[in-house]
Amino acid sequence: MGEVVRRRKFQIRQYMGKSFPVVACNPNEALEQDIAGAGYQRFALNFPLAIALSAKPEDDRTKNVKEIVFSILPKRQAVYLVDYEMLFDPRYELDVLKLFYEIARKQPFVAKWCGEYKPFMLIYAEPGYPEYQRYIIANYDVICVG
Repeated sequence: MGEVVRRRKFQIRQYMGKSFPVVACNPNEALEQDIAGAGYQRFALNFPLAIALSAKPEDDRTKNVKEIVFSILPKRQAVYLVDYEMLFDPRYELDVLKLFYEIARKQPFVAKWCGEYKPFMLIYAEPGYPEYQRYIIANYDVICVG
């Protein structure tokens, strides 16, 4: 299912029509330029998500996170997602890579990984923290550029 592609072999335009997300692990400036050059709009999620959640009654905030994310993402646009750490809040009970897949089914999608990449694994936070998540790449329809 999931696949790891080395940076030097990765061409963003090859993946634009696919319905699965690309996760850029430790992207360098050249990769970010390639992503921008392919027409992906850089989108920082935390701030607009915080605003949208704060407008909801406190009891509804944790129930509707996924729908809110879909409502604030740019529409009909290839998206390069950055600054999305709020999604790992354990109150939201989200599988972030699964959410990425759901987004990518609707529009071209790349996420800048905000955690650690280890061979065949993506990690967010440190063990013992409530936000800690460990994703085995093979369990997801995702391309990781490492």
